[in-house]
Amino acid sequence: MSLDQETAIKSVISFAVLAALLAGCQGYDPMPLDPEAHLQSWHERDPATESVVAYAARLAERDSRPRGKYDLRDGISLPEAEVIALFFNPDLRTARLHADAELAGAREAGRWEDPELSVDAMWIIDSISQPWILGAGISFTIPFSGSPGVREDLAYAQHDVAIQVAIAREWEILIELRQAWNRHAAITEQVRLTGDYISQVEKVKQTADRLTAAGELTSLDARMFALELAARRAELLALRGEQREHELQLRELLGLAPEAPLQLKTTLSPEQPLPAEREKTVAGRNPALAVKRAEYETAEQQFRLEIHKQYPDLSIGPSYEIEEGQSRIGIGFGLPIPIINLNKEGIARARARRLAVRAEFEGELERLLHALARAEAQLNAARQRRDFITRELAPLTDDQVADAGRLAELGEFDAMVQLDALTRRHEARVQVLEATLAESLAREQVIALLGPSFKPEPKEEQDD
Repeated sequence: MSLDQETAIKSVISFAVLAALLAGCQGYDPMPLDPEAHLQSWHERDPATESVVAYAARLAERDSRPRGKYDLRDGISLPEAEVIALFFNPDLRTARLHADAELAGAREAGRWEDPELSVDAMWIIDSISQPWILGAGISFTIPFSGSPGVREDLAYAQHDVAIQVAIAREWEILIELRQAWNRHAAITEQVRLTGDYISQVEKVKQTADRLTAAGELTSLDARMFALELAARRAELLALRGEQREHELQLRELLGLAPEAPLQLKTTLSPEQPLPAEREKTVAGRNPALAVKRAEYETAEQQFRLEIHKQYPDLSIGPSYEIEEGQSRIGIGFGLPIPIINLNKEGIARARARRLAVRAEFEGELERLLHALARAEAQLNAARQRRDFITRELAPLTDDQVADAGRLAELGEFDAMVQLDALTRRHEARVQVLEATLAESLAREQVIALLGPSFKPEPKEEQDD
């Protein structure tokens, strides 16, 4: 066989090997944005579909507190709204997809390095019959250091960070939903109280108009009721506008369109028993602290990887060479000698970062416990204020209205007394509502720091 024929055969073999290697590569698959299709699917979202009902059942199994049956036929309660938000909220969908991206990478982490193909070609300047010197070899890396396994552990630790971030975002959205739910319930109740107050003032105004027509009351006194009604009706319009804004905020948190047909049964959240051991509960359940714990595990695995990098990996593989028509085959290997570098920089940085992330975890725990103490103080103050207004102020205003009514029945109608009594009772009821709302929001803040009552969904475990 001539040299040209042998070179041609080698070229064909090389191209065949290269084509076989490239056949395993993945192709690019474009995925353009389609806002019109997304808007259509957004408007078609239905919280009563089987997939949402099944998700509600799975969530109930993971929750330590009873959630009740998921049934939207009688309206949407707060536990049902939580299910809808967890299923449809766009922020949560994004956080979960980021976690899925980390999982996709972790599944492929820890693979051995690809073999390396090397080709050398030289031309002998002297005039000889076969001036070409050709050489080719392929080398494989045998990871004696154990780095691939550690890289896989690191990738799954990074995936766990993404999962904990998604869980923390879930809890943030649920707390935001619960607080918005309470505010919507409060503004709805205030609309009702204001409407009742207007009806009561209108009834007294009718009496004042009759007395004015009979000459027993001046028009100046009677006009007080008209002025009060005008002011309160304007206030009612503002309250209804605020009520609509709160409703739209709830729909946004639920991940549904503004015009989605929903019947929200918003009521102020009832008082819930809080765990006795608050500090242990925060340390064990708070999602923000869980993120820091997962970040510390990542720092541990990064430090472990840097330690493994100081140990050498063996490179070995066959080689072929032809020189002046003489063919030779052999085997080569390479092994770094760990006596100078020893990855000292990487190890030093990873060790220091591990200490910094540990301090972040400890600092976050302290911050959360301080926040818990402040939230509990706010809750106690709000509860005391609500109790005082309910026990002391509200009964006094009820008595004032009753006494004013009896005086009017006896023919002693005093416009100022009548209006003042109704106004004070209305303001006292609004104060009771505001104090109850403040107590509910403070309680939700305590619950937010304690962490969710439901366990996270099972995550994919790393293969042994």
